Amino acid sequence: MRLSCFGWAVPIAGFAGVLALVSAGARGQGITVDGRLSPAQTLAGPNYAIGANLGRQVGGNLFHSFGAFGLNNGERATFSGPATVNNVIGRVTGGAQSSIDGTVRSTIQGANLYLINPAGVVFGPNARVNVSGSFHASSADYLRFQDGARFQATNPDASTLSAAPPAAFGFLTPTPQPVTMESGARLRTMAGGTLGLVGGPVTISGGVLRAPAGTVHVTSAAGPGEMSVTRAVGRRRT
Repeated sequence: MRLSCFGWAVPIAGFAGVLALVSAGARGQGITVDGRLSPAQTLAGPNYAIGANLGRQVGGNLFHSFGAFGLNNGERATFSGPATVNNVIGRVTGGAQSSIDGTVRSTIQGANLYLINPAGVVFGPNARVNVSGSFHASSADYLRFQDGARFQATNPDASTLSAAPPAAFGFLTPTPQPVTMESGARLRTMAGGTLGLVGGPVTISGGVLRAPAGTVHVTSAAGPGEMSVTRAVGRRRT
């Protein structure tokens, strides 16, 4: 299933393009760093500061590797880094669904933000996303780059960190996990950006997806294959 919307905002109520059960996910996860790109640690909330020192930068890509990534209502995760960063790319490797009921933001002007968690992502009723570039959330197993490198979440130690632009979300299982947006959630980019939700079943029970003069992509992966990060077009493996 694919939904592409071009314009200013998409208010959604009771969208049923993909049928799936809405799950509240595991609350109170917090944010942990898994130790692969920087020393393992549990970050202090409720205002989680995620600086470049917690990840690794290659060219214009700033990579982060989390063990868990979740926010309760009133909590905030702020990504920061140098102006040379074009893409902030975070993966979650711990095996627990990301339940985001707080605010995700970035202070890096114009940088795109990617979050992949193969266990699934839920945006709760108080979720807010505020970035000045594009925002993509996915239950993909890996993110592939234009040079063929993969930043993997299900097999993280086999990853290659690349300076190339992100190209596609990759799914390895016959039943990819869901991405869910609950009523009340508000996800937004700045003018001209892209908002992308790419999962197995994608359930939107309400809320607002806002991409002024930009694009909203909601894409469902039925099984193994890849989905482009720039348009709602998938490529299935044969």
